Amino acid sequence: MSVATELWARYSAFGRAPEQFTKGYEEDFSEWMRDIMGMGDAQAKGVLYNLYKENGLEPRKPIEPVSKGCMTQPLYNLMTDPKPAPWKLGFTGHRDTPKSGNFAKAMGTLLNVLSQTNDNIDFHHGGARGADLTAAETALWNGKNIHTHLPFPEDVTTKGWNFDDKVRLSNIINQSKSVTIERQTYNPAGYFERNQRILDNSELLSAQYDGRTGGGTYDTIKKANASGLPVIDPNNFGEINIAQPKNT
Repeated sequence: MSVATELWARYSAFGRAPEQFTKGYEEDFSEWMRDIMGMGDAQAKGVLYNLYKENGLEPRKPIEPVSKGCMTQPLYNLMTDPKPAPWKLGFTGHRDTPKSGNFAKAMGTLLNVLSQTNDNIDFHHGGARGADLTAAETALWNGKNIHTHLPFPEDVTTKGWNFDDKVRLSNIINQSKSVTIERQTYNPAGYFERNQRILDNSELLSAQYDGRTGGGTYDTIKKANASGLPVIDPNNFGEINIAQPKNT
């Protein structure tokens, strides 16, 4: 059972709708997902879109405008030209990024824009606390293929985490198309190897980056810039280049 179908089953179990997904309940179902399940607008839209597809109905998919803004021409072309092959979208972000509906909405918008050229998106993330978990959950709710790249086995990776974040990562791992582990025991090099694997599997890197110098997110973006891999900020669709980093 898909995530979208499972959510509909929970919703319909209260007698609010038929067991089979049916048009006409979208507004109430969306309100239930937001108020009861704590989902953001982008996540709720993604669930509805997947229910339409799974039930052979015409998806009511909002069209997001793509503005060139502060993108370079190659990045703008990459995001708007016809795309026959699945997207390979990577992600990097700060571990101390708080769980935020605004960030989830921004990621949902980016996924929606990319889906206009090809709805098949392979989303590669590092399974870290903070931004990684929110981004992966948003991609999951929007029906994308999740690929989780861990530096160490799950129990080693999550040592010292709070219970809620452990559960979130476990749920993501259980619904991932693939899971890779760099090292079986703790070694700081595993983090950098994990980040490199994400870069190696991406044609576009999305990043939640606040401008600080140093740390894994900074290092990953710097390597992406050096290799010519485009880096996009989902919050404003600006292209990130830290060749001349700004201290904050």
